[in-house]
Amino acid sequence: MSQISFITSTAKSGKLTLSVTSEDGRVVFLHSRIHPENDKSVLLSDDFSGCVILFGLGLGYHVMNMKRDKIKELIVIEISEEIAQIGKELICADSFGSGKLRFISPLLNDLSDKFWGELLNIEDSSSFLLLEHPASVRAFPSYYSKAKESLSSYISKKASDNLTIKRFGLLYFKNILKNMHAFSSSASIACFKDKFMDYEAVIVSSGPSIDLYVEKLKLIEKKIFIIAVDSALPVLTENKIYPDFVVSIDPQAYTWEHLIGIQSSAILIQSLTSHNAVKTDNRYFYLNSHPLCQIIDHLFDVENIDSKCGNVAGDAINFAKYCGFKKTYIAGIDSSFPFHEIYSRSSSYQKRYLCRSTRLNTLEKQNADYIFKNSSNYKVDGVNTRKSFVNYKNAVEKMLNENFVHISRYSLPLKNCMLSNELESSSNESDKRKMLINMVKSGKLLNISKKKLNDFVMQTEVQEELFRQSLPDCSEARKNKLLELLRCALV
Repeated sequence: MSQISFITSTAKSGKLTLSVTSEDGRVVFLHSRIHPENDKSVLLSDDFSGCVILFGLGLGYHVMNMKRDKIKELIVIEISEEIAQIGKELICADSFGSGKLRFISPLLNDLSDKFWGELLNIEDSSSFLLLEHPASVRAFPSYYSKAKESLSSYISKKASDNLTIKRFGLLYFKNILKNMHAFSSSASIACFKDKFMDYEAVIVSSGPSIDLYVEKLKLIEKKIFIIAVDSALPVLTENKIYPDFVVSIDPQAYTWEHLIGIQSSAILIQSLTSHNAVKTDNRYFYLNSHPLCQIIDHLFDVENIDSKCGNVAGDAINFAKYCGFKKTYIAGIDSSFPFHEIYSRSSSYQKRYLCRSTRLNTLEKQNADYIFKNSSNYKVDGVNTRKSFVNYKNAVEKMLNENFVHISRYSLPLKNCMLSNELESSSNESDKRKMLINMVKSGKLLNISKKKLNDFVMQTEVQEELFRQSLPDCSEARKNKLLELLRCALV
């Protein structure tokens, strides 16, 4: 609860009105001093039916004047709990109607994905509408803008997660089954935890700007540990740079395009739902938010690096934090389209475009179509990007700290970390290969019992909840087929 100085007084109409000391120290009225009951500053369309989240309550006159017949739920976020209590009493006296009404006054530090997840049921609500009480937002812009940004980010992420489940739910499930044998006998990634506190790393992604730094990477390759996201691997290997770690989360079969050139010495860090594209000498699995992964984590307490960002760059960053590097550079995470290109020229994505290019449909035209048509010419700070890029960027930024340095000359700069135009390393050369071999040898097996997992999953109530969350639209025939495959995978 924020301590806000406020005064209630009687307006000329005889109704109660409210003045507050605003964020910048001014005394301002949140409602009229003459007819506060006529506050209709928050408008709601006649046909909206869903959940409304309102930023700013005051005494609630704007709530009483809303057309709320079809509102299923109204959640009001008010900076002051004391003001919220007064407004709540006035609204309840007016009677809100049949819809559900809630008032909250959270501190900004409390606004997290966990907080919103406990407050909102995204799955059961068909639509959400975010509204603002203008006078409240003008008085406390920092509080309400940060609260709205946090909530918008959460809703976008959950919507993206739900779309991902619908699109890839079956693929995720099958990939887990295909990876189960290798996973159950693999080693834990715990052998890398906090083992690199005296060393530096660079996370390499496949954004267009990485093409400008490959020569520099060659020069410092022996000084710094290289963590590549899967799509950056072709860029590095084409330039005879061989990463120490490769992180992969993509469930789709074309992941092999990225990983086909992986060296046997490279350490592959992949989510259990990723496609089983290649075999390497050193492969480590980690769990994510998939319901079956959560069951495994509950039963066996597996070490994890899932960032919950929904993208491979986020998991690579979380892996670097897990390893404990004293400094980690981030290169190729552009969150935009520098040079009017969508990926590095050496990436498998661009090579795919090149293969289907013609005299009239050149590589450059395909890149431009993607940027200006498919991405609707969306811009941030005058730079072309995509809304999904911005959502991923916002999620990644929450994980960063002063130990990260974003090479951002040609990118949308990441917040919460250091920024640099150049990729430099002050470390000395080290025998990275020997270090990694010793760490791998010291690793312990996960000790996953297939029988214990099978006994738990085959319980009727567990099966029903597993399919409800991971494959909500799955037919009974397909469920039975998947259960049969699950039994085979857990033999």
